[in-house]
Amino acid sequence: MDEQHNILGTSGLYTMTQDQEEAKWLSWYCVAPEARGQGVGKALLNYATEKAREYGAKYLRLYTGDDEAEKVAQGVYQRHGLKVYKIEPKLTYNRLYRAIAL
Repeated sequence: MDEQHNILGTSGLYTMTQDQEEAKWLSWYCVAPEARGQGVGKALLNYATEKAREYGAKYLRLYTGDDEAEKVAQGVYQRHGLKVYKIEPKLTYNRLYRAIAL
C-alpha cells in the first residue's frame, strides 16, 4: 500500500497435495501497472520467500505461462532465482514451472 492506501500489489502462498510436505506455491502475484518498476514485485517475492521459509518449506514454486504478457514477470522470477524446472505444453502456450530452494 502507498501513503494514500492504494493497493500496489498482491500475492499469496498455498500448498498442493503432491508436494505439500516440501513446497509452498506462489499465487496471485500481481503488481499494479502504475507501481511497476518501483520494487513492489521484488518486495512481494522477498516477503513470500521469507514466509515460505517460516512455514518450513524447502522450496518456493510457481507456474506461469510463456505468453508475451508474462515476459516482464519472467525476468522478475529469474532475477529472484526461480528457475524453470518443467515446461508443460498447452494448446496455445507453454506452462512454465519455476522453483527456488529455500
